[in-house]
Amino acid sequence: MNAQSLSFIYKLLNTVNSPSFNKQLASPWKNALHSDQIVAINTKALHEFQAKVDMFNRYHSISELHAYLDEIISTSTISIKAASKKGLMSDVTLDQYVEITAFLRQHSYGFKPTVQSSQAQFQFHELLNAMMDYLLIKDGIENGMGHIKLDSVVQSLLKTKPTTFFEQGYLSDLFILDRISVFSGNSLKFIQCNIRYLSTTGINDDKNVDFERFQIFKIAA
Repeated sequence: MNAQSLSFIYKLLNTVNSPSFNKQLASPWKNALHSDQIVAINTKALHEFQAKVDMFNRYHSISELHAYLDEIISTSTISIKAASKKGLMSDVTLDQYVEITAFLRQHSYGFKPTVQSSQAQFQFHELLNAMMDYLLIKDGIENGMGHIKLDSVVQSLLKTKPTTFFEQGYLSDLFILDRISVFSGNSLKFIQCNIRYLSTTGINDDKNVDFERFQIFKIAA
C-alpha cells in the first residue's frame, strides 16, 4: 500500500506542470457547457488550484519535492521501484485520495526533515493537497459523488442556486469533506448548508437548525 501511495504521489507531482495536464486544465469540465453553475465551480476550483501552482513555481521546483520524498524513503522501510516514480496521473478517485492522505498522515506530516528539506516539506503538502483537492472536486462533478443522497444534494444545488452561491462558497466542504465523511462510515444523518453560499456541515440532529440561514438535506437512509 505504501509503495502504491508513493507511486500516486510521484505521478501527481510529475503531472502538475506537464503540457498534457495544462491542456486539460484549459478544457471545460464535462457538462460545463450545459450549466452555468458547473462553469462557476470549474472556474473557482481552477483559479484556486492555479494560484497555488503559480506561487510554487515562482520560488520552487518539483525536483525539490522529489528530493524530500527520497529523504522520507531513505529513513524508512518503504521501497519503491524507479519505474513507479514515472508517469502522470491527471485524475483522482475518492479511494485514491483517502489512501494518499493516510500515507501523508503516517509518513510525512510528522516527519522531521533535514534543515535543507524543511521548506520543501511545507511546499510538498501545499502543492499535493491543492492538486488532489482540484481533481476530487472535478471527479465529483464529472463522475458523481458515488452516493445517491450526495448526488441528490449536488443536483439540487446546481438546479436551484445562482452561480454566486458557488463562487462565494467553499467547494471542499461538500465535494471533499462531506464526501469523505460519508464514505468513512460516519453516521451523519443530515447535511446542513448555508442558503447564501456553499458552506456545509454534517449533522445528526436537525432540531436546532436555524432555517432562516440554513437548509437541510437528509443523507441517511
